[in-house]
Formats: sequence, C-alpha cells, structure tokens
Amino acid sequence: MDLMRLKPVEGATLELLDPVTGYVLTCDEHKKPFTLTLISADSEKWQGMVNNNIDKMLDARKSGKKDNQSTSERACEMLARATTDCYIIENKVRVPCDYEELKRVYSSYKWIREQAEAFINDRANFIKS
Repeated sequence: MDLMRLKPVEGATLELLDPVTGYVLTCDEHKKPFTLTLISADSEKWQGMVNNNIDKMLDARKSGKKDNQSTSERACEMLARATTDCYIIENKVRVPCDYEELKRVYSSYKWIREQAEAFINDRANFIKS
C-alpha cells in the first residue's frame, strides 16, 4: 500500500441524475449526459472559500452588522466557483459554464445544488485507486 494511491485528483465529473427517476439526465438529441466537473472539498480552493465565508460571518457578528447573505446564497456562490466545466441544456440551449450562469442554475434548481454538494463532499469521487 502506498498513500500516493489515495491522493485525491484535482477535479471529477458528476453526471446529474433526474430527481424523479434517478436516471442519468441526457440531452434528447445526442444522449450526452448532463455533467458538472467539480473540485473536491479537500482542495485548497474549496477550503479557502469555506474559511473566507466563516471569516465574513464572524466579522459581521463582531461588528454588529447584519449579514445579508443567506447560507443558501453562499452555497450557490461556492459551488459556482467550484465548477470547472459543465454540460447542461436549459430551454434547448446549452448553459454557459461561467460563474453568473452557474450561480443562477444552483439557485434555481435546488436538486442540482444538492447533488453537487453531495458529490463534492464524497472523497471517494476524487480518489482514483
């Protein structure tokens, strides 16, 4: 056994599942699966975002200012930054894989956010042994 075998990879691809049937979502034309390529919760980038959000909440609490950003909004922003690639079709158009669009998708489709969060937090998805 060598620990290097268990070192996480930088990113991994999630195939989105239909929230009703549990089957992989595909584009009707090409049968290409809807995907999100995400970084791991163990990554430095993700840990930095977590620490930054904690700092913001603590600073707001210390200063007595109201923190106007909800936990849900923060989660959508973090997931948008943690998504390095995607293939999603909405209204017969491919969704651009940029921060603003991804933030909107994660906000509009809670089930996508839930699948992405679960995927990011499952270390096994990022270890290729």
